[in-house]
Amino acid sequence: MYGERVVEVVQTLSAVTVPEKIAHGLNVAPGSPALQIERVYKSAKHRVIEVAFNLHPADRFSYSISLRPERGVTGARH
Repeated sequence: MYGERVVEVVQTLSAVTVPEKIAHGLNVAPGSPALQIERVYKSAKHRVIEVAFNLHPADRFSYSISLRPERGVTGARH
């Protein structure tokens, strides 16, 4: 939109409790467990372009990741 290109996204996941002021909107009890995800999008000049916060009630979130080392990367031994 502003001609900036995202070159880095820093993502932080945190265990939190749902604040009272948004619990009703999420249809959960205040203080119930949730996962908060914060993403900070950065430009090539290290400027913060955007910050996003998401709150997921504990029973409505799962996370799966698959990592594969690049060919030629050493350090892993079997």
